[in-house]
Amino acid sequence: MSAITRQFSVSALLLCAVSPAADIQVAGRLFVDLDAGHPSAGSEVWKNSADAGDFQRIGNPKTVQLQGVSAIMLNAGESNDAFRCHKGAPAGVTGKAPTRSVEVWVLNPEIAFEEPMVAMARRGGPPGTAYNFNYGTAPGHGAITHWGGADLGWGQVPEAGQWHHLVHTCDGTTNRVYCDGKQIAMEKLQPRDLNTHPDSHIVIGTGIRADDQPEFGSIRASLAIATVRVHDGVLTPHQILNNFLVDSARLGLKEDQGKLRFTAAPLRETFRPAEQRLLYSAEFEVRGLPLPKLSVTSPAGAKLTQLRPERYHIEWMLPSPLPRQINVSVTADNGTDQVTQNWSVQVEPIRFSKTLLAVDTNECCDIADVNRDGQLDVIAGRNWFAGPDFRPRPLRAIGEFGKDYSNNNGDHAWDVNGDGWTDVIAGSFKESEVFWFENPGREGLKFGRQWKTHLLLDTEEGENELTFFRDLNGDGTPEYVVNSWNPNRAMLGWQLVPKGDIISLDRLEIQPAGKNHNGHGMGFGDINGDGHEDIIYESGWYERPANDPFGQPWKRHADWHHAGSSCPILVRDLNKDGRNDMILGRGHDYGLYWMEQLEPAEDGKTQWKQHLIDDSFSQSHALHWVDVDADGQEELVTGKRVRAHSGGDPGASDVAEMFCYRWYPQRENFVRYTISSGQAGTGLQIRDGDMNGDGLADLVVSGKSGTFVLFNEGSTPTPAAQDSFFKNGDRVVMIGNGLIERDQKYGRLETRLTCAFPQFNLQFRNLGWVGDTVFGQSRAPGRTGSVFGTAEQGFQNLLRQVRDAKPSVLIVGYGFNESFAGPDGLAAFETGINRLLGELKHLTTRIVVLSPHLPPDNARGRADAIRQYAHVLQQSADRHGGKYISLLELSTSDDDLFSRFGTALTDSGYVELANTVATQLDAGPRKVTLKMSSAGAEATSADIHNYLWHETDAQVTPVEFQLSTDYGLCAGDSVSIQVTGLERGHYMLLSEGEFVCLLGSQDALKKGVSIRLLARNADLFAGSSLRKTINRKNRLYFHSWRPRNTAFITGERKSEQQPSHGDVPLFVPLVVEQERLIAGLRRPQRVNFAIVRVNEE
Repeated sequence: MSAITRQFSVSALLLCAVSPAADIQVAGRLFVDLDAGHPSAGSEVWKNSADAGDFQRIGNPKTVQLQGVSAIMLNAGESNDAFRCHKGAPAGVTGKAPTRSVEVWVLNPEIAFEEPMVAMARRGGPPGTAYNFNYGTAPGHGAITHWGGADLGWGQVPEAGQWHHLVHTCDGTTNRVYCDGKQIAMEKLQPRDLNTHPDSHIVIGTGIRADDQPEFGSIRASLAIATVRVHDGVLTPHQILNNFLVDSARLGLKEDQGKLRFTAAPLRETFRPAEQRLLYSAEFEVRGLPLPKLSVTSPAGAKLTQLRPERYHIEWMLPSPLPRQINVSVTADNGTDQVTQNWSVQVEPIRFSKTLLAVDTNECCDIADVNRDGQLDVIAGRNWFAGPDFRPRPLRAIGEFGKDYSNNNGDHAWDVNGDGWTDVIAGSFKESEVFWFENPGREGLKFGRQWKTHLLLDTEEGENELTFFRDLNGDGTPEYVVNSWNPNRAMLGWQLVPKGDIISLDRLEIQPAGKNHNGHGMGFGDINGDGHEDIIYESGWYERPANDPFGQPWKRHADWHHAGSSCPILVRDLNKDGRNDMILGRGHDYGLYWMEQLEPAEDGKTQWKQHLIDDSFSQSHALHWVDVDADGQEELVTGKRVRAHSGGDPGASDVAEMFCYRWYPQRENFVRYTISSGQAGTGLQIRDGDMNGDGLADLVVSGKSGTFVLFNEGSTPTPAAQDSFFKNGDRVVMIGNGLIERDQKYGRLETRLTCAFPQFNLQFRNLGWVGDTVFGQSRAPGRTGSVFGTAEQGFQNLLRQVRDAKPSVLIVGYGFNESFAGPDGLAAFETGINRLLGELKHLTTRIVVLSPHLPPDNARGRADAIRQYAHVLQQSADRHGGKYISLLELSTSDDDLFSRFGTALTDSGYVELANTVATQLDAGPRKVTLKMSSAGAEATSADIHNYLWHETDAQVTPVEFQLSTDYGLCAGDSVSIQVTGLERGHYMLLSEGEFVCLLGSQDALKKGVSIRLLARNADLFAGSSLRKTINRKNRLYFHSWRPRNTAFITGERKSEQQPSHGDVPLFVPLVVEQERLIAGLRRPQRVNFAIVRVNEE
């Protein structure tokens, strides 16, 4: 039986288990059981068939028949109707972290903001003490009101004008709401979130005031109720579905409810990396009676799982090479009806790598060319980070993180004083003053000076959520707009008017202080289609005046209330119907939505339909809209904010993640791609820019887990990398003798491979040890048995070190030391290398075996022995599935490749070794061609920036330019330079002001000069930071695992007097920091060059 067939069998058994029972299922004790079909319904006392007491009529509720169902109509027109229980709410559903389930059969003709169907505890606080089960549109509390942060919205509000079975369950740790047998929203709770007031009288149809009396007014429920049940236990999903099915049949709704159909397929479509491949997944719903069995026709091999009754999950691991499109076909069959759902999705993966810049108390960031070097830099709180390596430089002081709030609520890069240098404007959550920080200019930046602080303005507002820099009047100068989380604050902005080196500030009062005049969340966009950008916030929108936005009042439209909205709220016409829609997240709870703007009402009020995008993560506080994949269409980028409200928000302990959502207009849904999972999350701002010059939008985020650059690796691998030996995320571990160890000093092999695959995040670990052999004796501990310990102990220690390094690629370099034994040692070497490779192949996916190199001029007559040992290595590599690379052909006549005594490679020797190895691993030397003249410049495999041609005869430097190559240049690469139109003379090439090489005469340059990058000048040509950082990392890593047997090798002692292993782990964070820098430097950087005429006098 296939895996898929087995899965279907399990699903079938599960479905049988939830077939409707004859009776209503009860969880714990049933306290309330009200039925509108009972003779007492609508009378003075509505009989309760359960334990909590009967319900007294208030007002004039009507007994009606709606769609054939007996019901009680409450609060129709102007009447104030309700039913109130004779007794207080029982202890089983109140108190600390109570368990309860509430079921209501309801029909709501027109859904308002908050309509309490059942209330069991009074309002008024403290937080978590009230209880309303609502049928409303409010995103933050349209379903559950607890008075405070533990409220819950429906996500997708049940459709008006139809009968629905609405259920709320709470187990003390999680709130869940269901509609017609399916869960549609949930939130995690902290133990302190709920402490429901005891003894309030349960009320049907409205809320309960602080004095325990029914609360009529704006929040009453105007709807029809057929059934109410309250349990003190938690109904399971299967019990809820059972009760839905039983009630459907009892109420005469079975025929309509039983129609077999797919609903809203697909839901929650995602692509995410898995096992170095791409996994597609989606959720969908199948409804109807009797319950169906499902089968997948396409794609073959897809896995189908039932998540809960009527909700299914499909996933499929994509093959390699990737298909361009996935076609999905699922069939549901219940023996009475059969329906098939088909959909397609394009396969356009999005890949990012992340680089950590700092971890501090900051949640804001911006991007600008701070030092005017042509490279974008990162601004984040107390530091700015200079590209391309993004090392921290001081900017300003920020106070340490206090309770709930950091001291920064917006970094904005702008040249305040007009001196040509980018300054920074920043405010604070609780302080009313806004400061600007003056860029100290070239010299000040060079010497790391703090930026001078200036007071920009005092807003006189101290409850700020986020600040925005937005051009409200279209004059090209942004305004400073403050969003306050306090809904009663004024809505304010300030116009910045540059006057030389002085900024004039004009206060703009968009709306004076008043109830719901401000509130958490803000955005900008044209809501009413008049061509002007309006201001959107949690409780409505402000219409921009037609003419002067600073001289006329802004009209307030209270068309919605989305509590705790994101900053910003995005405005886009997603479905291209001519009306702008909104995208918003719940900044402190689960839920990301798009709000479809419908036809306006007759009175002109805007109307909206809510669509769920994702509710799998919480705190989507920051949203961003950017073209991630360079296809001309922008994508939604957001993620989980890290530890907002000091970790008190729902989902606070969930994994920090960043996501990209691609919009599919034909299906009107978003497909999610994972940008990053783990550590990198959002704070208050998401910024984008091309941080490495590859033409793709990279992202910068700052939050309590750190400031990160998320480098965009493109939607598909480059052709050269698609079938390469290396894969993104590989950990390359090198083991062997001195040949491997000494590469730590030069870093040529690692640099070559790193530069060859800038789109891959490769990591390297060098475990080479000068005295090592395939038998591992030199790695043995110094204790009893011998000076070195036993050979077996050394061998096992070697395996342990490799295992701890977690390689996906192993580069093995042995044979040189062993070859000193000559032909007599060959058999033992063959046994040793086969045993070693046999063990190693279980610890990695790919093995590269290097031969020894030959010494120059057959030093000491060892060439024959080395060739014999190399032959054994080749045979063993073939036997164990490894890739053999011969180093026997390194130029043995070139003395420059070898040390003075002829046994070890020099820096130049390691350049040749790196190029030999890299060529066999699809990463060999590359060539860049540059052509220049007075008319312009062009390049192959590179880009030329800021090109300057100087015509003056006396000009010593006729040509200046910046160069960025497709791949990082290394020693062994070549550059061809052709320049026409130079004055007569000889010329040299300078990099960052330092001499690289002589180029020759103007005639030679006219024909073209080819430069082979050598060990001595390659770093100058390509920028030296990468290899220096690699070497620094390798030294630190050596200290983190350093052999403890040095003293034994030198014969000094047989045991260490003071073991030093305790400080070894302290090197690990230092290694990680260097790898962070390497990740930023591995992409080709811009380097400044000049062609300079040589003074020949």
